[in-house]
Amino acid sequence: MIIDAFLWISLLSLLTSTVSLPIPYESNAQRLARGLPPLPPVFKRTLPGYTPQWNPTPVYKGRRAAAPSPSPSLPLVPSLEGRLEVRGVDDKRVGFIGRPSASEPVGGINTGAGEDLHVEFTPKSTPFDIIATNEGLLPNFLGADGAEDIDVDLSSSIELSNVDQGTQSSVWLFDSATQELTAQVTNSDGSTPETSIGYSSAVNKLFFLGDLDAYNAENTEVPASKVRLFLV
Repeated sequence: MIIDAFLWISLLSLLTSTVSLPIPYESNAQRLARGLPPLPPVFKRTLPGYTPQWNPTPVYKGRRAAAPSPSPSLPLVPSLEGRLEVRGVDDKRVGFIGRPSASEPVGGINTGAGEDLHVEFTPKSTPFDIIATNEGLLPNFLGADGAEDIDVDLSSSIELSNVDQGTQSSVWLFDSATQELTAQVTNSDGSTPETSIGYSSAVNKLFFLGDLDAYNAENTEVPASKVRLFLV
């Protein structure tokens, strides 16, 4: 009886250890060789004892295209304002362009009877407008008041005055390094002659011309001298 009990205990221990062992995975070929039917299709990751040899989570190795950065805004050119100082070719001050009474045009040096002309403009690389900002002054663009053509060997001139906006108001160029304003008049045929600024103290007038010598030879009673304009 003792031997039978020992055999039963050993058999029970063997069965218990056998149940705890993992069932080995058999391929369908192995099962068919043993006369067993094939297993139904099973996804590999669910098979007992199977370790996948690839990363089941797809990894995106590409780089997301960076969002396009906004185009850099162009630098803003500030508006400039001030008075217009007239200087001789020797760089000595002649005076400031004046703002005359309402019934008179701009175009001469302030002799102390009125206020200086105040202007504002935005510099460009091509001829631009200058706006006179004195209250009550109309028209209020500073430019060439006349339809004369100027050029070398021509004694003609065009008065510098307040004008309506148009072709002959866009005559100005600016040197930011020196603060000098120069002029470029357009003739009736579209040509752009070399343009100088003259001043006649006899009539206190500023004007544009192409040939100072030709002008003075024709206007002996009101001769002019070449001057330059600066923003101050």
